[in-house]
Amino acid sequence: MKEFKTIMVRDITPEMNKTMNDVMSRHNLKTAQSVFERMLKEYPVLTQRNAILNLKLNNLQVEFEDYQSEKEKEIQRLNHIINHVKESINLLNNISK
Repeated sequence: MKEFKTIMVRDITPEMNKTMNDVMSRHNLKTAQSVFERMLKEYPVLTQRNAILNLKLNNLQVEFEDYQSEKEKEIQRLNHIINHVKESINLLNNISK
């Protein structure tokens, strides 16, 4: 299955930008908008697929951030326990001397 890529602002090449500027300078904004609307109608499956993939990616990013946050809290909790154990060992060592 072929992978589709969403075009992000950072992915816009100078050539693409020039084409956009050419369209905007030759036509008014309404004409340019109709060109893009026609493109979306011609490629609805691709557009829908990209929208679905973007939603899935956003959900995965949120889930990962939640997971990462939980793991960071767990690490802090374990470090707290380790510090208490070290303190207890030091106290026992001092008592036994």
